[in-house]
Amino acid sequence: MRLTIIAVLVVAGTTAHADPKPLVFPLAGAPPAVTRALADAIGADVAKVTLEVAAEVFGCDVESAPCLEQVADSLGTRRLVFGTIAQDDRTVRVTLTRFDRGSAPQQRTFALAARTTDELAQALVRAASPLLDLAAPEPSAPPVAAPRETAPAAPRVTTGTWLVIGGGATLAVVGAGFLWSAYSLRNEVESAPMRSDADFLRLRELERRGTTRAYTGDVLVAVGGAVIAAGVIRAVVQRSSRRADSRAPSITIAPITGGAAVVVSLGLR
Repeated sequence: MRLTIIAVLVVAGTTAHADPKPLVFPLAGAPPAVTRALADAIGADVAKVTLEVAAEVFGCDVESAPCLEQVADSLGTRRLVFGTIAQDDRTVRVTLTRFDRGSAPQQRTFALAARTTDELAQALVRAASPLLDLAAPEPSAPPVAAPRETAPAAPRVTTGTWLVIGGGATLAVVGAGFLWSAYSLRNEVESAPMRSDADFLRLRELERRGTTRAYTGDVLVAVGGAVIAAGVIRAVVQRSSRRADSRAPSITIAPITGGAAVVVSLGLR
């Protein structure tokens, strides 16, 4: 068995002298794919045996720098990489050592989170990049979701439109108040006594006041109703409009004989 191991090491060493590359020993406790991914990242070869077996072949202590010098020299490489991997319930703990001939060993320990062998290999390469003088690979970007088309905001009724409707309702209510007052005066006229000239004058005054209030109430109710109608038309136009630059209807109240007219004009900006 020892002769076979020596033969393998000698062959590996001859190849390394022809093309000197770093040499990565199988990481204890790790799947071979992890060792291979680490070796590929630094352009290294993977040793056929573990570092402990190689040290046993040369009869030296793997914990000593002279032993690592002897192994590296025999295999014709200037850098050795080796380590161990231990896994618990949540993390993977990796202890990695880099040895360059003529220098002291450099060791780092990493705690990695990975669910698959591929994720572990990628995480180890990223974590070990400073130790192995590598540029850390960019982590794979998550897929970008296609932008969702959002429906245009529904046209809304403006505050001015609600003020128009509210103003019309106020006029109509005030007009209704005048009409109710005129109705009350009419009842008072019908029940008023007419026994003297003073009663007759008072009756005429009540009739005049009733007529004025009835006329005012009619006008206010008519104008208020027209303004409410105009506001409703304006609201309907605004809600049904599909263009952002559509012009809201303009409203003009013009006095005419016997009342008032509401002019509604529609147009585009």
